[in-house]
Amino acid sequence: MIDGKVILTSITIQNITVAICGVLLFILSFYSDSGTPFSGWIPGTLFVVLNIFGSIGALASMASSVSIDKDWAIVIAGDDAKQLAGRFQICKKS
Repeated sequence: MIDGKVILTSITIQNITVAICGVLLFILSFYSDSGTPFSGWIPGTLFVVLNIFGSIGALASMASSVSIDKDWAIVIAGDDAKQLAGRFQICKKS
């Protein structure tokens, strides 16, 4: 019932974006050590790209969380439709 492809894809995207953010922060630290942080277009561009990849990573994290929560609601409820409806209401509120 748990769609492994969605979870695997979202976790892979999340891990790749975290690695890219780490590299960008490392590069950005060299520019901040130069005495005048964010002077020129390179540090500003790196900062924007860092924020974009951070947002993509956060969205991937939410996607895997929602996928797991919805699938576990089905597993817990079993064949009871009333309990399943209640579990989905809990998932929608969180």
